[in-house]
Amino acid sequence: MEAPKVELCENPRQNASLLSVLTFWWTKDMFRKGSTRTLGLSDLYTPLEADRSDTLGDGLEKHWKQQLQTHPKQPSKSVKPSLVKAIFRTFWRELMLLSTVTLFGEIILRIAQPILLGRLLLYFRRQTDMTHEEALYYAIGMIAAKAASVILDNQYSVIAFLTGVRSRIAVCSLMYRKALRLSRNALSDTSPGKVVNLMSNDVNRFDILSYLL
Repeated sequence: MEAPKVELCENPRQNASLLSVLTFWWTKDMFRKGSTRTLGLSDLYTPLEADRSDTLGDGLEKHWKQQLQTHPKQPSKSVKPSLVKAIFRTFWRELMLLSTVTLFGEIILRIAQPILLGRLLLYFRRQTDMTHEEALYYAIGMIAAKAASVILDNQYSVIAFLTGVRSRIAVCSLMYRKALRLSRNALSDTSPGKVVNLMSNDVNRFDILSYLL
């Protein structure tokens, strides 16, 4: 008996503006519904094309095959195909974005805040040439730097977690495809519990992979 199909809502993240993405404004409808009633399956959004298991699996499988071609399975070779390299080449855009956000937040914004604060404190000295307008600019700069730092920190957490989830989904997709291609003899030697344990416990470690990379 087939499970009933649930019509999911269109994902508002698909057409969200940059400001909506930065402030998470596109999630307001979900919170509004959740504040009045218990959310159900019909309230969930359809996954983005970049988050679909077939899309993620195809991308990782492509780079994994490149690893197999570059490092064939030979006993004399010490270098083996690397799943980490395949994952890195699959999600290098997301990882580069994480690096850019981190560098901008740590090098520019974090250093700018004490500098702006120091310039603002000069205004409160008894003998100072700083005008009220200049002090106001420094205060606005401090507020803007702090707001940008908060936004970037939240975006970093979301992108890092999303990249980890995508890598986990991609690996699970490859494991599922591999299981479908196994022969009967190979299936008899592999217990279902081992496969379930790999997909439910071990693969979950990929959720924090982006933080480590």
